[in-house]
Amino acid sequence: TIQAPSAWNKKITQSILDRGFVSAGHEGTIFVRHEGDSYIMLILYVDDLLVFHNNHQDAQEFKKSIMAEYKCTDEGSLSWHLGIK
Repeated sequence: TIQAPSAWNKKITQSILDRGFVSAGHEGTIFVRHEGDSYIMLILYVDDLLVFHNNHQDAQEFKKSIMAEYKCTDEGSLSWHLGIK
């Protein structure tokens, strides 16, 4: 149904915010968490969550917490997205 994507977006957005991220725009697709010198930036696109970071351990902890809550996979480093290499 048309409501399912909206419900999913609300649920994942709340999960992200609950983990200390803040929305970095009015569309609610970019989220940032900054602690000291460490940052994680997330881009939510439909059902993909792109993770950019400068601290591997923090990123792994975030991914582990998301994977414990949702059925998902870590596809590794990004080489293609939306047809762009």
